[in-house]
Amino acid sequence: MSAALKVEPFARILDVSEKQYFADPCEVPSLSQSIAHKMVAGSPLHAWTVHPKLGKQDDAEEDDTKAKVDGKILHRLLLGKGADIVVCPFNDFRTSVAKAMRDEAILNGKVPIIEHKMAEAAAAAEFLREKLAARGFVLDGQSEVAFEWHEAGEHGPVVCRGRMDHIRLDDTFAQILDPKKIRSADPRTCSRHFYEFGHDIQHAAYRSAMQKFRPDLGEHQIDMVFLFMEFEPPYAVTPVRPSPAFQEIGRQRWDRAVLLWERCLRTNSWPEYCTDSIDLEPQPWVMNQEIGSEW
Repeated sequence: MSAALKVEPFARILDVSEKQYFADPCEVPSLSQSIAHKMVAGSPLHAWTVHPKLGKQDDAEEDDTKAKVDGKILHRLLLGKGADIVVCPFNDFRTSVAKAMRDEAILNGKVPIIEHKMAEAAAAAEFLREKLAARGFVLDGQSEVAFEWHEAGEHGPVVCRGRMDHIRLDDTFAQILDPKKIRSADPRTCSRHFYEFGHDIQHAAYRSAMQKFRPDLGEHQIDMVFLFMEFEPPYAVTPVRPSPAFQEIGRQRWDRAVLLWERCLRTNSWPEYCTDSIDLEPQPWVMNQEIGSEW
């Protein structure tokens, strides 16, 4: 692999709606941290399949799980941005009238929620906001800020985009805050979640974007914190900064995705895991468990 060319720092804020951002408003298909994760945790073909300017069909919508819905509601209540919420004055969605109101909201890109559930969610969000503020994480900056920036590829700049949940900027410091709804905010669960969902890649990508947007700031003047929080009592909160080792893993995976993305776009070739049959070896734990075992 040849060395990447030097690219002059470039980053700008995109004045686009949520729908426009997720449709990719850049002039060429851009690389996001979620697409990068698809490439390195899956394959280029997986990334191509879900990219809005490549393989994804216009009418292909992902089903919202309860976790995704809770996450959207939490973001809206904490940050004041994101999908609109439609409060439905019913006890549940079992009646035809309730179902019709729910379906219309979803069709319009909004999040329907039962009235009493909304009251519970609002109380939970306020409690979480107070807990965050007590730990020094005040959400008084800008929310849902979309960026376009360039990374260095082997043949020139690679266009990237990201949407930061919350940023706080001043003359000497930049802080990126990313609230994450999680089943358990136990640090061990956070660690597994961090790698499994590619937050290490997100950390590398967003810090790189901010360094290009604010080249006057040094590396230690840019802070990114993931705020893992439970959306149910006792509403535990675990602020997370990746260790130097985890940061290096994220940088390597992000850099690998950038170069791979550039190559696939140039060649219009999007390989999957393998092109031929392989000899499958047992995992070490299978060897340890099965070799020499007795009835």
